Amino acid sequence: MIVTEDSVPSLEAILKYTLFNTEEELLSQFDAIPGKKGTRILIWNIRRNKDGKPELDFDTDRFDIRISDFNTEEAENPGRKLLPPHLEKIQESSAPETEYSLRAYCSILYLKPRMQIVLRQKKVKTQLMAKSLAHIEYNVYKPTFVNKRVKITFGFNCKNKSHCGIMMYHNNRLIKSYEKVGCQMKGDGVGVIGVIECNFLKPAHNKQDFEENKEYRRTVTALGQKLNLYWKAKMAQMNLGTSNASSMIAERPDQTWVQCEECLKWRKLPDKIDLSSLPEKWFCYLHPHPKYKSCSAPEEQELSDEEMNSSYDRKFRKQDQPSDRKQRKSSSLENLEHQVSSPASEPSPAENDRIISSVKQEPEEEASDGIAGSNTPPPALEKFNAAHWTIGPLKRNMLQTGG
Repeated sequence: MIVTEDSVPSLEAILKYTLFNTEEELLSQFDAIPGKKGTRILIWNIRRNKDGKPELDFDTDRFDIRISDFNTEEAENPGRKLLPPHLEKIQESSAPETEYSLRAYCSILYLKPRMQIVLRQKKVKTQLMAKSLAHIEYNVYKPTFVNKRVKITFGFNCKNKSHCGIMMYHNNRLIKSYEKVGCQMKGDGVGVIGVIECNFLKPAHNKQDFEENKEYRRTVTALGQKLNLYWKAKMAQMNLGTSNASSMIAERPDQTWVQCEECLKWRKLPDKIDLSSLPEKWFCYLHPHPKYKSCSAPEEQELSDEEMNSSYDRKFRKQDQPSDRKQRKSSSLENLEHQVSSPASEPSPAENDRIISSVKQEPEEEASDGIAGSNTPPPALEKFNAAHWTIGPLKRNMLQTGG
């Protein structure tokens, strides 16, 4: 114990306002911490509901702390939004356990857990959210406001297909869970989970949300677009339509990962091993591969930037591009023709000179249609020549669109 001038008033305040009446009772709490270091959190003076029951439920599970009457409160909530019929089935299913169970919440609280959490004298079994999914694919988000590539992991929930959405972490800590984006807002994308670490966003003061700003809105929009691509790709691969896709659920994750009780490193196990068959306390020396039988062995490396690029993303973008590009091209030509044929005021000589000189000074760069260096102008510019430049003032950027 290090005694300073603040020690006496601090001890007096603790003994006056907490559940400890003596210094001995307070110091005994430090002895209850397993190991040489750690943090012990005590909750007391729990608020009670109108029926006299505590606000928190300690009885349903003696190793957990839950929100009492969670489902009842959800059903009786007068502010509950009315959903379309095709979303009612999703709403009827029970909420994710993380919404009302402290043990379940702590199990996914960290993107890559590195510490042990003991809740009511029983260790919390943590999990790697990004590695506990099925049909995993990777994508990359490149925010315009940050010069960095951010990895996104997409996969299917193996426990409950109605629990889907984006798991948004910040500096390894969970901020928002099961955030519905993209086609999930309309009832599609069932079972799809996305995992991303948004260190470029700013969390709210209570760490339960992100600050609502343009960076956050752009991120959510981009995540929705990428989740839509993943959903379409998987439905095509499995030859499923959106009608019978809701009945699909993966039996087990693509990979099996377990954490060593001693060194807290994560180890990948062979696919044939079932997690339920493993002992309560697992150690590195139990690993079937000799390379990872020691705690001194390093963990498996994460994917590099080159490996993060998604093949399904490129494939589906290529499939969608030709029709989209045709539509954009035809619409731009239609707009151009409309502007050429529409009556307008006579341009001044200065405006004519400026327009003609801008066309003549355009360098002969190779265009997407391969017409560089050709003496034959494209159809749009032929229409411009036929009009003899008497259609009124034209903008330079419109000429570039025509070219």
